[in-house]
Amino acid sequence: MSEKHFTVVVVVLLVLAVTLYLRSESTPQHLPTGSPVDDFGPAPDIAMPIGLNGKKVDLSSLKGNVVLLDFWATWCGPCKMSMPVVESIFQKYGSQNVKVIGLSIDDVGTRREVDSTVKAMGITYPIAMVTDIPDAHEKYSFASIPLLIIIDKKGIIRARITGYDPSTSPAEIVKKLVAEK
Repeated sequence: MSEKHFTVVVVVLLVLAVTLYLRSESTPQHLPTGSPVDDFGPAPDIAMPIGLNGKKVDLSSLKGNVVLLDFWATWCGPCKMSMPVVESIFQKYGSQNVKVIGLSIDDVGTRREVDSTVKAMGITYPIAMVTDIPDAHEKYSFASIPLLIIIDKKGIIRARITGYDPSTSPAEIVKKLVAEK
């Protein structure tokens, strides 16, 4: 095989590998069939420094509220597609004991872009940085983003939605959990 053909084959294989990887990273994790909400167990407690002053909010202190955690990053296209959905949930249900917290997984190299991305996307829900939460990766392991974790009023994870799929409706899950006693 000539060097030119070898190079073409390598490039084609690289393109195929990257395509498959990207598709696997953005495939939504659909909820189990049957009930639209499930029980994934108690939500592990984490202390989230939120806002400019970095005031720590313990997840456990939010019991009594439905909580939506949105794991995202500035460089993630599917995250940017899901953020308006999360913002609409925050706007619609924020006055009904629903707490929405964005958890950016941006590292030191892209962290400075978080504020401008939030502003450009019109996001008004609070944002914390995963790098400021030492045990976040240990307690909320994930292979891809966006990841929405929806927690009921009792502190039980009821939904994990991985990836962005416009046919998945986190708002419907939140609505059902708000109605639960």
